[in-house]
Amino acid sequence: MRLLTLVLVLAAVPSMAQTPPADLVVRHVTIVDVTHGKTRTNQRVSLQNGRIVAIAPESPKAPRAANVVDANGKFLIPGLWDMHVHIEPAPKIFTRLYLAQGITGIRDMRMELDALLMLRAEIASGEIFAPRLVASGPALDDLPPQFPLPVKLRVKTADDGRKAVIMLKANGVDFIKVHNFTSREAFFAIVDEAKRQNLTVVGHVPLTVSIQEATEAGMKSIEHLAEFRIVDECSDPAKCQSLMALFKKYGTWQTPTLVELRSEAQEAPVDERRTQYVPAKVKVFWKMTEGMLQSLTDAQKTHLKEQYKQAGPLVAEFQRQGIGILAGTDSPVFLNVVSGFSLHDELALMVEGGLTPLQALQTATLNPARFLGKLDDLGTIEKGKLADLVILDANPLEDIHNTTKINAVIAQGRLFDRTDLDRLMREAEEMAKAPESAGKTGK
Repeated sequence: MRLLTLVLVLAAVPSMAQTPPADLVVRHVTIVDVTHGKTRTNQRVSLQNGRIVAIAPESPKAPRAANVVDANGKFLIPGLWDMHVHIEPAPKIFTRLYLAQGITGIRDMRMELDALLMLRAEIASGEIFAPRLVASGPALDDLPPQFPLPVKLRVKTADDGRKAVIMLKANGVDFIKVHNFTSREAFFAIVDEAKRQNLTVVGHVPLTVSIQEATEAGMKSIEHLAEFRIVDECSDPAKCQSLMALFKKYGTWQTPTLVELRSEAQEAPVDERRTQYVPAKVKVFWKMTEGMLQSLTDAQKTHLKEQYKQAGPLVAEFQRQGIGILAGTDSPVFLNVVSGFSLHDELALMVEGGLTPLQALQTATLNPARFLGKLDDLGTIEKGKLADLVILDANPLEDIHNTTKINAVIAQGRLFDRTDLDRLMREAEEMAKAPESAGKTGK
């Protein structure tokens, strides 16, 4: 009877020989734990169907896998997220730059609805391979005509705001973005309707709304330090502490975009090696924004520089106060803010301001997953999570600049080795030379 039972049990359990091989196994790698700031050396990470199916200490036994990567001496981190981008000007170019720079997820903050729907259809069909995308579609604003930024969806009244939120929800946007010139009446209606539609509201704090009011209303993330308004408020220590207490109470995240603020303060260095990846239409826009900045008075320029100097240490104070921080770049809106590259600059600027390398790394890995409610799938390297990973040649916990030392990228379970990444960069450069083809999505 015991023998018969054993036979039946064994027959019911698939043998090791029946287990399909992994799609990809990364061997001898050091895993970076972005939650606790620790490392685990000589690990084996197995991927199947776009997810991590096993993590274990390396063993002499050869893995059964369709593809094996020997990552001895290398470091494995979760895929990076840029939480403030504008991909619409040249999606074919920018998707390549993001992937080549280890960015496996992006939050797009303003795109024509038709362009968003087309891009999503092309991604779903496999016509274009892109980082994971969350998007607002058009920003809700009432921008005066003298400003060069395009108005994506004009709202003037509370009724306009509610109708816009309902329409965008029906078209599958992930959240709602408001902007500087969203009217006070429309803003509060937008926030209220978004709650009804189970959408969050993020973006710029409208000029007719105080930062405190926007926070209490429920804005989930504030971008660009509210165009330095938070910096100005924090010139008064008592007001600053009150404001930070509100951010913490209401769970209001901050996307400081230090690289964008640096450019606005005209402190951004020019790197000609990067501008070759920027299409002509973006360079034209850069010239427009640069012209606006140059038209400022000397006093205004000096004030911007002073505000920027205070921005990095203020972000470090956010960290000390337990306020959520997201890495974002606003690429490619301002001069020398280049898609892909500038996220690494953002992390470095955060460290310069006072964050540790671990804390900076969290703003592009763990924190985006928490913010998006996707921690079960993203943000850390654990069994069962989605296979978005970056293999680095050096430890980013020792030096945040090591995030630029990319050996390979695994996006949605797909391996891009150094040869593939170099190819993506070459393709992006060639496309940037042909601006007429840069605005249409596709391979």
